[in-house]
Amino acid sequence: MSATETLAEKLMEDRLRAERVLATGTVKSFSVEDACGFISPDEGDDDLPVEAPSIVGGSHTLTTGTRVAFEVCVGRKGLQAVGVVPTDR
Repeated sequence: MSATETLAEKLMEDRLRAERVLATGTVKSFSVEDACGFISPDEGDDDLPVEAPSIVGGSHTLTTGTRVAFEVCVGRKGLQAVGVVPTDR
């Protein structure tokens, strides 16, 4: 692979990252003991699981009813929320 191809791939990856749009939703439930819960996305029918390490910031916990922004990725068991950020404090 040439340096030009490598640079082109990097630029494309950077562009895709820059265009990434965060989804929004509401925390349906979160168990501190189990360090996981579910988010009900504003768009879509299925609730998405969220694990404590996927929560951005220091608390690594969420409160039911909290509005959040997040990315959706494919995890071990299907779609899940990552990069979760509370939007109302």
